[in-house]
Amino acid sequence: MKRSFGLPDVDWVMLASALILSFIGIMIIRSATVNNPSEGYYLKQAYWLAVAVAAYFVGYFIDRRHLRRSAYLLYGAVFAVLTTLAVVGKISGGVQRWIHIGGLTIQPSEIAKLALVLALARYFHKQKQSPRSEERRVGTECKSRWSPYNYKRKK
Repeated sequence: MKRSFGLPDVDWVMLASALILSFIGIMIIRSATVNNPSEGYYLKQAYWLAVAVAAYFVGYFIDRRHLRRSAYLLYGAVFAVLTTLAVVGKISGGVQRWIHIGGLTIQPSEIAKLALVLALARYFHKQKQSPRSEERRVGTECKSRWSPYNYKRKK
């Protein structure tokens, strides 16, 4: 018998497993930095774990149909933000890929991954064709065109 605790679609086993692993990671960070000047790293990690759990539950209550409707809009917005990196991006490690918003530093390419997944999901939903059959068609075509065994060897 599956218990829902008021939220029927939440996979509680997965959530509990992720939280346990996160707490173990926080304790490892704490033990590794106990006598270092960077002693507060475990608190920072715990803070971001709390933000992630809150984001998980916010995402739980978002209507999936709304995500489907706004997938292309989100993808376009992220693409626009990525193109503005050349102007307002912060150079870090020799690469300009960070944007400062208030006290927060954001890497838009991480948001772009989520936007790409949503846009592709909407695309394949409209096609009424499974991604696997499309992968097979593209994979077979790539294999037949670019396989090193298809080139004739000169003697």
